[in-house]
Amino acid sequence: MTVFVLQHAHEFEDGSESVSFIGVYSTRRKARAAVARLAKQPGFCDLPQGFNMDEYEVDQDHWTEGYVTIYPERPKRKTPQTKPGLEPGLESDR
Repeated sequence: MTVFVLQHAHEFEDGSESVSFIGVYSTRRKARAAVARLAKQPGFCDLPQGFNMDEYEVDQDHWTEGYVTIYPERPKRKTPQTKPGLEPGLESDR
């Protein structure tokens, strides 16, 4: 059995993206009818090109190769400056 997954994607100025899951439909015609209904709604009407429909066979794996998480590089922590002869964390030698 084939189903049609409908989503809407919006890219922001900073390059990030928001994807809205709309629904799963039994026919391409029903998915297109959903686009026609939603394209009039706030937000969607501003970005009608953001709709995306994908066709899937049910009961099958569609992502089979695992994944890798890539984390953004964190800024390095600055090492606190200490006076010569003081233990780290001490503010004075009194």
